[in-house]
Amino acid sequence: MRKKILIFTLLFFAAMVLIYNICLPKIREGQQKNTAGSLGNTPCNTINNGLFYEKDHTIYFSNWADQNHLYKMNSDGSHIEKINDDSVSFLNGSKNFLYYIKTNTASNSRENFFAFAQYGIIKMKYKNEKTSTVDNHVTKSMCLYGNDLLYQSYDKKTGITLTHMNIVKEKSTALTKDNVVPTSFGSDVFYYFNPLNQNIYQSDFNYKHQMAVYEGSAYNPVRMGNYIYFLDISNNYALERIDLTNANEATTLTSERCSTFNVTKDYIFYQVDDKENSGLKRMDLSGDNVVLIKPGNYRNLNVTSNFLFFQEFGTSNGYYIKLKDSTPTVQAFAPKASKK
Repeated sequence: MRKKILIFTLLFFAAMVLIYNICLPKIREGQQKNTAGSLGNTPCNTINNGLFYEKDHTIYFSNWADQNHLYKMNSDGSHIEKINDDSVSFLNGSKNFLYYIKTNTASNSRENFFAFAQYGIIKMKYKNEKTSTVDNHVTKSMCLYGNDLLYQSYDKKTGITLTHMNIVKEKSTALTKDNVVPTSFGSDVFYYFNPLNQNIYQSDFNYKHQMAVYEGSAYNPVRMGNYIYFLDISNNYALERIDLTNANEATTLTSERCSTFNVTKDYIFYQVDDKENSGLKRMDLSGDNVVLIKPGNYRNLNVTSNFLFFQEFGTSNGYYIKLKDSTPTVQAFAPKASKK
């Protein structure tokens, strides 16, 4: 009798171990899996270095007033807190994790001196803010769509490589050595421009099937709905867009020379780069009702649900406006450096 009980007990535990090994990875995968088609950040934030990302009433951001270290605050801008000493960019969020590019130089990582890697892609769990390294290569740009992470990794021997990673399995695949800069997504495709011929392309995530969407001289194309916005290099960097239903013709939204832009559901914000006439401006989606927000030279135009944040070129001075204000009031945004 005791022998039968022992055999039964051993078989029971063996079955439990088998169930655990089969089911737990699937449970974990389900917990980590991102919603299909969800964006890690807005495409226009991405072309502006992805310094702000909002999730569940919390804004995660790269604090340009503190060596671009990682901070967070409430969606209304209150309760600013430092998370860690990583100098971050290209923030992207999944269901449970914040992904970002870490670029820690010797000067900005003294407090994090014993970190194993100065560079790479990091993921941070929202709940406990613990981090782990996903890729330790120098990384130039990154964007997330569903469970597909695309980024440009750099190695001294191989140079720049466009890399794809499934964030659930954390398995990466080198796609191409071409200088392909991914900027935005459609249904199971990503859009990019190639600096060599300046055309706009779309490709599947395996980089097996590419198609030219627009033949011209485009810089930083982003898909927003049925439109692709871009700066036309051959037309003095004018801000233009194409309708994907008729991509042969481009519509010029402003003939002024621009350096960057950000498109929301109501407005287009853009930086005019024209020496004494430079300034940050806003217009309707139609290109009408132009408003000068602030004279000068600005970059890193990042949008959250309530604000547009932007940085003065060549300095750590930052500003913001409220998106809902019909007449924008510019206010300083320079959170004081703090310790974790």
